[in-house]
Amino acid sequence: MLKGAQVDSPELEMLVCCARAEPGPEYTARVHELQESGLDWSVVLQLADRHRLTPLLYRQMSRIAPELLQQPALSLLVFRARKIAARNLRLIQELLRLLDVLDKHQIPAIPIKGPLLAISAFGSVALREFEDLDILVRRADIHRAINIISTTGYEPERELTQAQKIAYLRSEHAFQYRRDGGQLVVELHWRLQDRYLSFPFDEDELWNTATATNLFGRRVRSLSTNNLLLFLCMHGAKHYWERLEWISCLPAVMRAESSLDWSAVIEQARRMGGLRILQLGLLLAHDLDGSRYTEAPLRLIRVEPITKELASMVWKKLGANELAGSRREVYRFRFFLNTRERLSDRVRVVWDASIRIPHPNSSLWQRTHLPAWLLFVYYFVSPMRLLRKYGLQGLRGVFRPNRIS
Repeated sequence: MLKGAQVDSPELEMLVCCARAEPGPEYTARVHELQESGLDWSVVLQLADRHRLTPLLYRQMSRIAPELLQQPALSLLVFRARKIAARNLRLIQELLRLLDVLDKHQIPAIPIKGPLLAISAFGSVALREFEDLDILVRRADIHRAINIISTTGYEPERELTQAQKIAYLRSEHAFQYRRDGGQLVVELHWRLQDRYLSFPFDEDELWNTATATNLFGRRVRSLSTNNLLLFLCMHGAKHYWERLEWISCLPAVMRAESSLDWSAVIEQARRMGGLRILQLGLLLAHDLDGSRYTEAPLRLIRVEPITKELASMVWKKLGANELAGSRREVYRFRFFLNTRERLSDRVRVVWDASIRIPHPNSSLWQRTHLPAWLLFVYYFVSPMRLLRKYGLQGLRGVFRPNRIS
């Protein structure tokens, strides 16, 4: 067993070894040891699919042990990796088309995650699996962008009245659009995260510090590296880091941007109340990739005991059975509360989550689909729904910041 990430199965350890951007000699040797120990490759491939690491697993095996790819057990890995690469190319072509349409109407846009994260982390759009396209526009441009997207063959996931759209804009972060029977999905963002997460990226700062990335010969706006790292940490914490791929991207970006001003990143996180969220991301990155790139920022920040406990929980959960339904939602909510260091943020998370307009696909929206003039009723129904869903046990983390609830 290697140092750092502690997992409880050889199959998951194999995936962890291959999740690093640059596996060193120690990891290469461990891959061969695991293979010789009688690895169940069907389980490895299932885990790779679950954690969205099929492209990276294929790339590392091609470099570390190419002879193994000739085995029948790994023929499915080769097939899946090539299929994902082909789909990525189709999505990139569609992304560039949509950016051209928005640009034609003078609407600035920033693609987030997707192929730009693949380039930032691994230097290749083929090495990260993404299933949809996320595009950020300014809040002032969202209504025009909605109208434009609707003219390009996309349909909204659910039709909303104008009043419902306005209510939804207040609490959520993106509208989803589909075409070709759901084969192409676009999420049109006006903020990087739901309001209830209380992780306030400054809109003007996001756009003023945006950089440019070369995507197939086209200069495309992208988040600054500072904002990208904080976004990745926030997004991972929101989803209790349930996918190894999310952890894998973080140290890969840190390796690619080795000249980062970590003091500025830490200060920005502190202002946003996201210091513990950053601590957790950095700790997970170092667990996976214990290099000088991941060690440097940890020297500048004191990692709290609760953050180490949260990191341990993440690694244990990666190999456990996936949570589903209400159990998953309750666990995710409790976990995110424990990643916030300020009482004011924990209170706001609970408050904003309790009064948010429900997602159009939620059972509450579908059961109590209200006319526009009665939308205010959701603000009375939602707090009772939240208490019923999470219970007092789930919400006690608001006032117990240093204990895992």
